[in-house]
Amino acid sequence: MCIVVSYAQAVSVFISAYTLVAISFDRYIAILYPLRPRMTKLQAKLIIVLVWFVALLTPLPTAIMSKLEQPQDWIDRKPNRQYTCMWKHGNPTPKDTTTAWHS
Repeated sequence: MCIVVSYAQAVSVFISAYTLVAISFDRYIAILYPLRPRMTKLQAKLIIVLVWFVALLTPLPTAIMSKLEQPQDWIDRKPNRQYTCMWKHGNPTPKDTTTAWHS
């Protein structure tokens, strides 16, 4: 769940950002060449596919490097199951972890 949630959050941010970039680019071209015809439906669909493809590809390292883990000191101190979502590179810090409880 940790991997899916962190990846989905990143994808949604990138989809929003890249969509705004595509809209801005379209408006720029419309201002630069006011007499040129608008884009076709096929071009619009290709841009949408490109935005989604790049947005799905960009945060891929997040999905690859995330893992759900139960640190040993939490196992020793707590009777319940407490997990943290962290990067695979080392120990969790408050800024790069999300804690989840499983009963």
